[in-house]
Amino acid sequence: TRLGSPRHSGTSGTSRASDVCCCCIGRSSAAFRAMMLPGMMMQQSHYGSMTPSVNGNSSSPSRLDMLELELNQLTAQQGGGYPQPSFDKMGMTGMGTSMGGFGTTHQFGSPPAGGVSVDHHHQVYAMYLDAMERLQELHLQHSQLMNSHLELMAAHSEVLGYAGDLEVTGASGEKAAKKKAPKKHPCLGVIRLDYNYPVAEGDTDCAASFGYDVIYRVVPGLTFEMAQAGKVTEAVERRFAEAIKFLEGKGVNGITGDCGFMMAFQVIARKIATRPIFMSSMVQCSIIAAAFDENDRILILTANDKSLEPQADILFNHCGIRVDDDRFLIRGCENLPGFDAVAKGQAVPIHIVQPAIVKMVEDIRKRERNIAGILLECTELPPYADALRASTDLPVWDAITACDFYVSGYKDNPRFGINDWQAEWDQQQDEYKFGANLLESEKKHVQMHDLTPEQLKQAQVAKAKAKAAAKLKKLAKKQAPSLGVIRLDYNYPPAAGDIDAPGSYGYDVIYRVVPGLSFEMAQSGMMTYQVQQRFGEAIKWLESKGVSGITGDCG
Repeated sequence: TRLGSPRHSGTSGTSRASDVCCCCIGRSSAAFRAMMLPGMMMQQSHYGSMTPSVNGNSSSPSRLDMLELELNQLTAQQGGGYPQPSFDKMGMTGMGTSMGGFGTTHQFGSPPAGGVSVDHHHQVYAMYLDAMERLQELHLQHSQLMNSHLELMAAHSEVLGYAGDLEVTGASGEKAAKKKAPKKHPCLGVIRLDYNYPVAEGDTDCAASFGYDVIYRVVPGLTFEMAQAGKVTEAVERRFAEAIKFLEGKGVNGITGDCGFMMAFQVIARKIATRPIFMSSMVQCSIIAAAFDENDRILILTANDKSLEPQADILFNHCGIRVDDDRFLIRGCENLPGFDAVAKGQAVPIHIVQPAIVKMVEDIRKRERNIAGILLECTELPPYADALRASTDLPVWDAITACDFYVSGYKDNPRFGINDWQAEWDQQQDEYKFGANLLESEKKHVQMHDLTPEQLKQAQVAKAKAKAAAKLKKLAKKQAPSLGVIRLDYNYPPAAGDIDAPGSYGYDVIYRVVPGLSFEMAQSGMMTYQVQQRFGEAIKWLESKGVSGITGDCG
């Protein structure tokens, strides 16, 4: 702040004494003056013009220091004296101030010989008051500026909130979800045996068998024989863990194996994986058994029934799934014509194996009248699932349905719920070659490499014969699967996604109310005799309508 018109001494390099800011005025405390004034020597060439020298070095004193000096001069003139500071305490002994212009030199402590007029004192004092008034004005302006800043910040926050409301509000004024980048479509990870063979459509090792992306990873050294035995070496177990972590690093939503005998490694896999992991289609045993009466049995088809029996103990002891003879009937396909190609690593002749499997199941059903469903354990059996469904009219589960079950937990439901949060599948599978996704140092441990020319030729012949057989033999068209729903005697407007809303499903739904079966009765878990009779009648009625399964509309 400029306090007034500067007075120049004419000495070059000397700054103006009036160049004083507010902070300099604030520093004019008694302590500051006591420290600065004793060490300051001033040479006065003429009245009002000073060339200060502190410890012999030129510097520009503040206007307040000059005012202090003039006030002391006035006091000395009136006989008040000037107090002598302690130079020894200040470390400035022997330092003095030359007072030119009056013709004499004075030390601090002695009143100067010259005098200062009262008018000049009043003028300096008025300048001091003017500076203090200006300082107060600046303080007031600063406070006003800060208040304006706070108001501006509040308005800025309000504008940001309004912009956020515009972003999430539709044209109709209703709130809508903020649009974010859609999540990627779910994908599956498959742990592969160190076992290369020509794959068929429907096989787990055929990416075309799935309706989502699939990423494969071979475990070097994990042979088919090792999976059958259910035991691995320490080195293979380490590579098995690395394969799981590799697939999780690729962002898969679930992990499975390409051999049903990998159920032996389910316990190890669960300890490593952080995503759902289901090494075999056998994990579906419990949910399948829960859907049928205790006297109904499930037929399990495997590549070799003798090798599968030990897996049943693992399911029961470590997964809580009991695969006993009372509920499950295990049969091997190793003796079927053409199926020996599985053990040999050759292309399976589907046109030969398919009719053989259908006939085998028909023969089993003639002996076992209470077969209610079929589970295909081997990962090379899904290609025959449709033929079994068509010929037996029974539900058939396999490795593909197991994968679909777990992956569906991550998929968007297109019929209800929020939309556009997940990207649609591009219908394209990445091309995979056996041993891909392995480092060069890992590939040296792979035992089975590329297919031989003979295996490739067998695969081409088998595929051509399968297509020809499909054209020649057309199965009778079956009715599309439908669901039956037992309803409580409880009417309400169902919302999309509710089990009582037909639009919640991708297939036909038939409903049947049980008169008298109230919500309270369902909560208590007790039915009267009459309601129990009607409940049984409702089930039989839905079955007569040809439904493929029955559920209830209350948990």
